[in-house]
Amino acid sequence: MRGFGIAHDLDRLLPLMQSKGVTLSAAQFQSAVNLIFHECEAERYDELHADMRRSLPQQFALLIDDLIAADSFPNEPLRILDIGGGTGQSAELLLDQLKMIRVAQLDLLDTSPKMIELCAKRESIRSYQPRFIRGTLADLKESSRYNLILCCSVLHHIPDLEEFGSKLQKLQPPGGVFLHLQDPNGAALASSVLRRRMKALEAAPEVRLRSLSSRLHPQRLANRARRMLGLPVPRSYMETVNEALLASGVAAVPLTDDEIWSVTDLRVHDGKGVETDSLQHVLPGYRLVSQRSYAFYGGLDSTLPARFRKGEQELIRRHSLDGMQLAAAWKRTRQSI
Repeated sequence: MRGFGIAHDLDRLLPLMQSKGVTLSAAQFQSAVNLIFHECEAERYDELHADMRRSLPQQFALLIDDLIAADSFPNEPLRILDIGGGTGQSAELLLDQLKMIRVAQLDLLDTSPKMIELCAKRESIRSYQPRFIRGTLADLKESSRYNLILCCSVLHHIPDLEEFGSKLQKLQPPGGVFLHLQDPNGAALASSVLRRRMKALEAAPEVRLRSLSSRLHPQRLANRARRMLGLPVPRSYMETVNEALLASGVAAVPLTDDEIWSVTDLRVHDGKGVETDSLQHVLPGYRLVSQRSYAFYGGLDSTLPARFRKGEQELIRRHSLDGMQLAAAWKRTRQSI
């Protein structure tokens, strides 16, 4: 077990903070950058993550099937919490798998007001009469109880997973289920097999052609022409992130895109990812029912050329665990002591 560290060493951010004139603590800085990043990303989130919408339904379906096969799916009306619910995309994908199951309660939790605003406009979510809660697990009432908790593309943003696990367990009675998807698979990140697959994809002629096509995209060519003529170019959302960081006083000097991602996507940029073996230590009252992996060539299925997609599906069918992304289902078996 490589181990990703129960609590991330935020002191690694100190050199970056010093170079950007940051006066906050490392924890405050990470939290502020994470919030501002997601506020600015919100309007484009669904567009930027269209690959998740096309590829993750399969992963949701597999986890649900695994729970049912193991007689571990809740047999009562569902009380669902979506942690880091964002625009509601992940909750929508989950609910699509639960058409025949009664949902008694749906709560969506997020720190970003803009994400919550957009989620509240999603008709498929509104039909469940959900509650939208701004904040973190610490902001939920102590009496809150959920028999299904979802966490999609979130764990790699969390500095202290031990604290997260402790708060999570207070929200679920025995029999409750915790699902998480779309986090970097720590057990595979150092794998030579994964690196070899990713290099094979990168070298494929159809991928090289796609890269050339993207460079010749009309919008990119138009932007290049506007720069040459000294005309304004539409801003990227990363530019708005920097503007917000400077305006709020979080930083005195702009950050590069990679520097911003190194702060928000902690467990991606440190190369350690997330591992189910390590998560077991922060979820002592849970049993791992199923773990799945996908993105065996680095990208999600919907982004792959046809011949690589065939290989991806074969590896998923074989239940291989050495893909870039990790998904898992846990069942609460007892109250932790």
